[in-house]
Amino acid sequence: MRQTEEGDTMEGTKDHRELTAAILERLGASECPGVVEEVAAHGADAGWPGFVYTPECVEFYQANKEAIWELLEEQANALGYANSIAMIADFERSDMLDTEGGGESP
Repeated sequence: MRQTEEGDTMEGTKDHRELTAAILERLGASECPGVVEEVAAHGADAGWPGFVYTPECVEFYQANKEAIWELLEEQANALGYANSIAMIADFERSDMLDTEGGGESP
């Protein structure tokens, strides 16, 4: 997996305040101030409020689909990938793309 060096910025990226706000709200960050640091330390696979069960994740994805794919494309471009799918293929759980719909649940 390609990574930026610590302290690097992703030049040319768009401000994603709405998506960030939706994530923070879903995590309950206002009620649990340390949750963001915990997510950063332990990763997404640890399971976090609002992102544990498939229906919760699908609901969030459907509500934020455009912003999620926009951010993926920006990150992929900034990291030198041909596109977002190529970047996702480097993820540990890229096997989730093997399903019909490219990982998108019905």
